[in-house]
Amino acid sequence: MLAGLLLVGDPATFQRLVPRPILGALLLVEALTVLWLVRDQWRTPRAFILALGCGVTAAYAPYGYALALVGGTVIGITMRRRLETPTSA
Repeated sequence: MLAGLLLVGDPATFQRLVPRPILGALLLVEALTVLWLVRDQWRTPRAFILALGCGVTAAYAPYGYALALVGGTVIGITMRRRLETPTSA
């Protein structure tokens, strides 16, 4: 995490610090961990769509990780509150 904070501007610098096989193994383990965590969302279509949207945002948007983290949290809390609120008939 410290390396990420210090090397904000140039991703290639971080790639030079960590050997490619280690970086590849680390990214593979992290990808499998994310897939393992997202599988719990499969049964709830809205939650699964939110998880996919956060993943796409994190991967492709500028400052995507921060945007997906904050936006996904806010949308998730809003969705949960909406589902818990009883509707008046």
